[in-house]
Amino acid sequence: MTVDVSKLKPYRQAVADNARWADFDSHPNDIFVCTPAKCGTTWTQTIVVNLLWPEGKFPAPVMTLSPWIEAQFIPQEAMHAALRAQTHRRVIKTHTPADGIPIFPDAKYIFVARDGRDAFMSMCNHMDRMKRELVGALNARAADDGVQPMPNWNGDVHGFFQGWIGSGQHIAHVGTFWDRRADKNQLLVHFNDLKADLGGEMRRIAKFLGIVVPESLWPRVIERCTF
Repeated sequence: MTVDVSKLKPYRQAVADNARWADFDSHPNDIFVCTPAKCGTTWTQTIVVNLLWPEGKFPAPVMTLSPWIEAQFIPQEAMHAALRAQTHRRVIKTHTPADGIPIFPDAKYIFVARDGRDAFMSMCNHMDRMKRELVGALNARAADDGVQPMPNWNGDVHGFFQGWIGSGQHIAHVGTFWDRRADKNQLLVHFNDLKADLGGEMRRIAKFLGIVVPESLWPRVIERCTF
């Protein structure tokens, strides 16, 4: 089943475009890690990959196994070809709100939230470390496509915060998944809960995904997901 993106709310930015779902072929039991930016995405992807391969014998790095489907800096055709070639249970990353992604009844959706203040400070750190040439290339492409460029980052945290909080995007993003909180194929996870009880939360995620990890392997699985 491929995706009819005309039925999705459009979300286009310099760095991401949910129109890239158009070439996606769904598989039964696909797993989607859904988060606003800087809310524990990579951590959750790492957790899921470790649950799927509890002995630690991953067939590829986490970011290769679990690509960000909307990312403009990944060639679209190559990414979808790589996903189609995966014969194991797949894990896909998305930073798009729930009304902008397809909801498949036989898939599992893990939504991870984080205190907005923590997410914002993590975003500042991310912007500070982004390669200027990459930002320039993404913004040049955005200009050609008539899309708003990435926000300017000059190290002014307070000024950057005014634009971030004023847009309301983080809260609105969370709200789209909160509205689906009763759905049986969605699990709500919080970053602070992962910090407070990683083992307990990993077991909860495993149960949701229907993954049985041998009890003898749990200590090593959890250890691989710590910082």
